[in-house]
Amino acid sequence: MAAMGLVESGQALPDLSHLKDDYPEAVADLEKLAHAVSGTAGGDLSLLRANANQNPTIAVKLAQRYQQLGDPEKAAATLQESATHLRDPQLMTLAARGFQRARNYEKAKECADSALRIAGPGWAAQGAMYELLVETESAAGNWEQATDAAITLLRLDPHNLDARWALVKCYVTRAQPDEAWQTLAELGEAAAPRRRDEAILWVQLGARFSADPQFVGRALELMQNWPQDEELLGRFLAALLWRTTTTQPMTAEAAELLREASSNYLERFPNSVYFRALDASDPGVLLEELGRSLRREYEDEDRRELRERIAQGQLPVGMLALMNGRSYAEVCVRLTEEPPGLFASDPTSAAWEATAVQAALTGRVVMDSSAAVSLALLEPGTAERLLGSCQSIVTTDQIVGDAFHALESFALRSDAMVVWNEEEARATLHVAPEEQMSALRRTLERAADLVRQLPRVARPELRALPGMPADRTPQAWLTALDHAKEHNLVLWCDDRALRTVARSVGVAAFGTLALIDACQREEIVAPQEAMVLRAELLRHYYMDIPFSSELYGFAAQADGWQARAVAAAIARPTAWTDAQAVVRLVLNAAAKVIVSEPNHAAAWLAAAYVGLWRATLPSHRAANLQTFSIQAVTQPWVSASSLPFLLTGLRNGAAEVQSGDGPLMAALARYYGQLVGQLGHPEAGTEFMSLFSQAAAADKSAAARIVITYRDN
Repeated sequence: MAAMGLVESGQALPDLSHLKDDYPEAVADLEKLAHAVSGTAGGDLSLLRANANQNPTIAVKLAQRYQQLGDPEKAAATLQESATHLRDPQLMTLAARGFQRARNYEKAKECADSALRIAGPGWAAQGAMYELLVETESAAGNWEQATDAAITLLRLDPHNLDARWALVKCYVTRAQPDEAWQTLAELGEAAAPRRRDEAILWVQLGARFSADPQFVGRALELMQNWPQDEELLGRFLAALLWRTTTTQPMTAEAAELLREASSNYLERFPNSVYFRALDASDPGVLLEELGRSLRREYEDEDRRELRERIAQGQLPVGMLALMNGRSYAEVCVRLTEEPPGLFASDPTSAAWEATAVQAALTGRVVMDSSAAVSLALLEPGTAERLLGSCQSIVTTDQIVGDAFHALESFALRSDAMVVWNEEEARATLHVAPEEQMSALRRTLERAADLVRQLPRVARPELRALPGMPADRTPQAWLTALDHAKEHNLVLWCDDRALRTVARSVGVAAFGTLALIDACQREEIVAPQEAMVLRAELLRHYYMDIPFSSELYGFAAQADGWQARAVAAAIARPTAWTDAQAVVRLVLNAAAKVIVSEPNHAAAWLAAAYVGLWRATLPSHRAANLQTFSIQAVTQPWVSASSLPFLLTGLRNGAAEVQSGDGPLMAALARYYGQLVGQLGHPEAGTEFMSLFSQAAAADKSAAARIVITYRDN
């Protein structure tokens, strides 16, 4: 040891000839080191470099010099090269740590793997190497490999809390909460958290999975370790409050303690963004407070413009999730039950999508949440066949985690929602029918099951999309596209705006409707079955599906001819490729429900009025709307009792597009002129006014003016 110190300090090596017989290898190593170090005066490293692969000590010495010179990468590379040459696992371990400190995680992982191979399975230090692999793989965003390393590390020592918590974090990051809780509670009682981040994971997992009636009490006690931490305390209380909505056990005493802790928190942190309460004792005050918030949001011109563009299918649906603070999956599902709907179809990109589908049939596909929602709306057997038509499908951990977050959030939501009423310029209470809420829940559950069963990859950050920050936790709706971009995969997505973004960055993308078309062409799906599938999506507010009388009529009939999604589709200009066929469908639909559900008949007419206005050039709008209005008025089902609903429908349509009632009044005047031609002026006047006998006073007055002011040509 004394001789080694002399050499490292730059002094001459004393005569060791008397030790050579007893310690030949040690003396030889010292002489090599002395020789290598002797040439380092003035910063010359040539002798160290020349001998680094001959002796591990010399390699370490050279690495230290590189470290002192501010080149940690070269220091680690020196150790790696020498370790490879000498097959020295300890030296390779030093190289791995060096690359880790230099944040070159790929090289660190490479060295750790090499150290394990060189040393073999019985190596005492293999646990440290697997720990390093967990750290480097997770730091590099390779969560699949980090999970595998953590599993191996825990197997080496089941009582290693660092290994157990490392695996828990891997499972949570990969949206596998069941496995995370099983790991935490594998030895009986769940492992106690030691740090702040572990405490938050512990309570979030336990609130969902723990069957211990004392869990809430234990959690409230644990909170006291961080008495001033507003975020941690708020997240604890939110998780425990969520537990009250589940079937997990909770004692009456624990429930009372939770109420007390919540009240105490709200007094200490009244403006907290992590846990807050609204006073519901006075519904009027509550509605007023929510109304002020909704008004501010509505009057924000930038946000309003974004919402309008999303509602027209011009911007991705994911932006709506970002604006509303909701999960992407929930937003997609909600759009399948009400306007503005999901803009999935894009006839202008049919050729692009057909090419993408062909690539998907023989290549790898990454699935977006919107596509999973589409499959969830179809029969399970059909969804399975569509999935099987692609060669290979993956999704991301973030997509899966988002779907299950949506399920949890949906469980907490009421069927009542305060919304901003634009017409009345105030907040109003909207109560969704139980049937609709049940349908949303079923679709969300099926979509979550679909993505959970797919192979998946971790996407903890965006890596490939240009202009996107790589160091932030990504929005789930971008992860599938980002993964497709990096690995040259095909994107399956039913948001046409996101598909447009995908094509702009060189990613092939298709929607479910394009896949159905391809399956029909390949005779995987019969034409009639393909039509039924399109109709099912059309019935769920999939906008801009190309019009055909058979398809739209089938979907409307399946809805009992109620003016729901098909009527919303007809209000879009893209449906009017065959205007006469659309008008025939609308008038037939109105005839089906005018007696039983006249409000739906009115809604059909309003939708057609809006769609025709949007599809017509401004110079022809008045004439086309007048023609449509007179076609409606002259239907055989029009009577004194049905006319008020007909007028309501046409006026509602005119109000939506702000066209005024000029076309309607002109149509009524033309109709009266036809009556005069058939019956003569006196009898025509009587017949016309009789038709308006049950109409509103304003409509009766308008009819009287038409009769009085009529002049024979």
